[in-house]
Formats: sequence, structure tokens, C-alpha cells
Amino acid sequence: MTEFEAIAAAEGRARGKAFVFRHDEMVVPHFHVEKGGVEKEVSSLHEAFSSVRKYCAGQLEKAVSDSEKALYSVQMLMLDDPEWLAAIERCIKEDLYNAAWAVESATDEIVRVLSSVGDEYMKERIIDIVDMQKAVTGELTGKVRQHIRLSRDVVLVADHLLTSELLALEGIQHLKAICLDMGGKTSHVSILAKGWGIPAVVGLKDFSLLVKEGEDVIVDGTEGRVYASPNRKQIALYERKRLEEEAENARLIKEAGILARTADGVRIVLQANVEDRAGVGDAIKAGCEGVGLFRTEFLEMKYGATEDFSVREGIYDEVAGSMEGHGKVTFRTLDIGGDKFLDGMSSQEDNPLLGWRAVRFCLDRRELFRSQMLSILKASRHGNVRIMFPMISTIEELEECLALLDEAKHCLEDRRIPFDRNMEVGTMIEVPSAALISDALAEKVDFVSIGTNDLVQYVLAVDRGNERISHLYRAEHPAVLRLLKMVVDNCHGKGVPVGVCGQIAGDAGMLPLLVGLGFDSLSMPPLSVGRVKERLSRMVKPDCEKLVNNVLSMNSHEKVAAMLKEFNDGRKT
Repeated sequence: MTEFEAIAAAEGRARGKAFVFRHDEMVVPHFHVEKGGVEKEVSSLHEAFSSVRKYCAGQLEKAVSDSEKALYSVQMLMLDDPEWLAAIERCIKEDLYNAAWAVESATDEIVRVLSSVGDEYMKERIIDIVDMQKAVTGELTGKVRQHIRLSRDVVLVADHLLTSELLALEGIQHLKAICLDMGGKTSHVSILAKGWGIPAVVGLKDFSLLVKEGEDVIVDGTEGRVYASPNRKQIALYERKRLEEEAENARLIKEAGILARTADGVRIVLQANVEDRAGVGDAIKAGCEGVGLFRTEFLEMKYGATEDFSVREGIYDEVAGSMEGHGKVTFRTLDIGGDKFLDGMSSQEDNPLLGWRAVRFCLDRRELFRSQMLSILKASRHGNVRIMFPMISTIEELEECLALLDEAKHCLEDRRIPFDRNMEVGTMIEVPSAALISDALAEKVDFVSIGTNDLVQYVLAVDRGNERISHLYRAEHPAVLRLLKMVVDNCHGKGVPVGVCGQIAGDAGMLPLLVGLGFDSLSMPPLSVGRVKERLSRMVKPDCEKLVNNVLSMNSHEKVAAMLKEFNDGRKT
């Protein structure tokens, strides 16, 4: 029996025979063309793009879930990127490369730029870019891309997996788990696995070279472990954990209607982070008290960033309608840019995650921003809609957003279109400058939500995608906790509720700190709600406040982590 440590990408446990899939390297011919042959190469390039675009359009039409549709739409946006196509054409016309070589050369340069950013999410997007590159070069060279066909229940083991390969997989009902040498928690493959309820682990390095075809494999997507040729003891342990997990999930679903509160009766609202209509259904099933974060940019990945919001307007209205009686829906305005490039946006920034993104992008694309506001306002007729602005860094940015929102309200009033004139407005706190002026920001909004994923990264100057320093990314760092405490106190001082919608909101281990800090609400993936609610019911707020007072005086995240562990283990601090 051999045990492998991995990154837990999608919860769950499964056992099966290994189906090993490794990518054959596509040999791209490199040769220079005569000037008289340039037009022919350019024509072949356009035909190849057209062919791949037609294939993606066909897959998009057959796609069922919003996630699948969004993913194919992203690929089509890549194919429609004028900068990519222009870069390839320059390689043909100026360097006299053959079309396939030009595609490879131009794409390699884009990948180099994105790799230099170092962000984990950005690196995962590189896989999608390479996916499209291989599709186009495959058309140009006449080589058919590999497809995965499953005829029996298996654990899929691969060096890496492209989104298109997973979506095109034949015999998906036989896929019991996924093990990848590469990848991350936020990759599209991981997102799909979570949505389909398929256990997945990534970051196994060279596992696909070590495991044998047909070898017995156990995958623990909850704890991040893989066992190849497990012994009887490991098999028995797996069966016990699997059955316990199934029983626990069934019990938590039964208790979904119970309101979240501490043992001493303190109420904390548990909400859901979602990005499509299917996620709203999951939120209701899990007993969430509303949607604390609806990521509207995922719809942009599906439809493209245009001023025509007619389709999305219907989705906003549908989502708000379906959540009536189940809490409020918080629509975050477009958080595109950074690592999500759409038509009209340049990917050639030195540091896009600190560049033209979120409200910065929207305030430059005011018609698009205004159209989205109008759509959200129309959906507010249901009486349970809130709007929230991401990545606010200055008071002036927030004031500009509020002014545009007022203009949109006047527009609907003039047209006598119904909307909620008392719709709540909020801002996210994701950058240190916003945290430091949170008292001033709180005076202008109805609620505040902290996006801890970005805030922790910016406060500690730690890129989670950089393996050399990723161990320094600590949400329990004293600097982060002190800043969170300051934001909570500033907001409560203005009578404004404050919540968390970052990853730590769904981390039951961090819950004592969040309760002790005084957060009013926590927004998380729907599947996390049951466990967080149960953990909350065993806590007493004064104990959590005492814990926070103790850790705020510490100067080491290691000491904080040790005290937090002691608290969670049930020992007195």
C-alpha cells in the first residue's frame, strides 16, 4: 500500500480501478513559408479557428448546467479574442512562420506573461488557453485530439485534465473520482467535480506515472489523500469513513430548517455563495438564509460583457423569485478583470490582479455598469434583492457607484417600471485601504461584506500561487485578525451589519474567531452550511470573545493557530 498526499479539490470518498490517462505530446511542425504563401497560411488559420469555434458552439448548445455553458462560453471568448488572433497573424506575416508554429509561438508568449503573475487562479486559466491552442493546432496539423471513453466504473488518473476533455468525457456515469498530477482548488475541473459530486484530488505531482492501469485506488477528496493498492486496514478505514460521511450528510440535510445560533442563543445568519441558478437550489436545500454572494461575472463568462442584459435580466429575476421566503439575494456587480479577460479588455498588464478590474473596469464601461444596475433594480421588485460593489479602494469610487445607481433608479421611475426603492446597498472590503477607511465607507451603505480571500493576500503580500511562500498565507495571522476586528468595530459603530463572504466563512475551524470578532453573517458554499451550523450550536459567544481577546495580543500566527486548535479540541484556553 502506498499513500500519497494531495490537495483536496472536491469533497467525498471513492474507491475503484485506476484508468490512467496521459496526454501525448503533439509535435507541431516548424518551418518558414515563402512570402507568396503567407495568405494561404492565414486562410488556414482562420479556417482552423472557425472549425474549433463551431465545435465549441455545438458543445455549448448541448450543455445542460450553467457551469458547463459558462466554460464553453469562455473558450469561445478566447477564440474571439482579437489580440490573440492578431499576435498569431503577426508571427505568420512578419516572422514567416507556418500557421501551426505561429499559434504555438504566440500562445507561448501569452502563457509566459500569465505565468509571471504567479497567482494560482491565473495559472489555472493557462490550462484553458493551452486547451484552445491544442485544438487549433490539431485542426491545422490534422491530428485528432484524445478523448476519454469510460465503459466501467473507474477512478480517472491523469497528468492534467482540460475542461473540454472532462466535459466531452463519454460514460460520465462511470466516473467515481478524479486524481490529477496538476491543478488547483479553483480550477474549472475542480469546480465541475464539486458540482457533480465527484471526489477529486489534485497536485499529486507524478502519481499518473507511478500508478498502474487497473490498480485498486482509494481517493479521499475530503482530507486530500490517495491510496494505491490499499491494504485491508486502509480499505476498512475507507468504508467506515465513507459510511459516516453519508450518514452525516443525510442528517445535516434533515436539520436544514434549523436556524443557526450559538449555544447561548446568539443568531448568526448563514448564507450561500453561488454563481448560477443551480447553486440557488442547493442553497435552499441546505437551509441557507439567503444568498450572500451571487457572482454575476460567471454569467458574463457565458454571455459576454455587452450592454444587452435582456437574458441575464431574466435570470436575475428568476433567482430573486425562487429565493422569496428563503432570504435575500446579494448580487455582486461585475468582478471581471484581473484573471478574467473579456472582449475589450487587455491581458497585457504587468500585474492584472492589482489592475483594471471590478469597479475600476465598470466605472470605465459605464453603459455596461448602468445596464447591470437596471437589471438588478428590476429584479428587486421581489423585495429581497441587495446590490454589492466589489474591490472598492477609495471613498470616491463608492460615491461614483452610488451616483450611477441613483441615475438608474431615476431612469426606471421615469419609465414607471417597478423596483424596490429601499433596496439595500453594500460594499465589499477586499483591500487594506478600504479596511482602514471602513468607518467612512459604512456611513454610505446598508451593509458590508469582507472578501477575505483577497484581503488576506493583500495584507500579507503573499501570493498563494507561489509555492515558495504559500505557507505564509494565513488567515489567522494577527495582522489579519486585528484588521478584521477594526472593520467590525467601525461598521458596528455606524450601526451597519458586517459579514464575511470569503473562504474562511465556510471553515468550521475558523468559526470561533469569526464569532468572537462579532460578525453578523457568514456566506459560504451551500455544502458547508450544515457543518458550520452544527459547530456553531456548540459554542458560547463569551468564550469565543475571550479567545479573540487572547489572540489579538499575540504576534505570531503559529501561536494563534495553536490556541485555536486547543479551543477547537475542547480544552480551556
